[in-house]
Amino acid sequence: MTGRRVALDIVDLRERPHHGTPLATLRDGIAAIVGNGQGVPFALVAESDGQVCGNTLVIDSDEPTKPELGPWVAAVWVDEPMWRAST
Repeated sequence: MTGRRVALDIVDLRERPHHGTPLATLRDGIAAIVGNGQGVPFALVAESDGQVCGNTLVIDSDEPTKPELGPWVAAVWVDEPMWRAST
């Protein structure tokens, strides 16, 4: 089965901080990422027609014994209806 193509914009969460507000339980972590003016950590948000349909975090390292392997992509999330539309 071939999925349909979906237009997405990938944007830095620091440019769209309003996308972080529904995540009240993660507010402190999001505030640290959005407040970071440059460098790592940062978050990327996938948007389709202005609606969030996915995100990921880029962090220094997820493995304390191998910090030289950073930065790392972590906490990837894709909205299920969007994922299904692309399969």
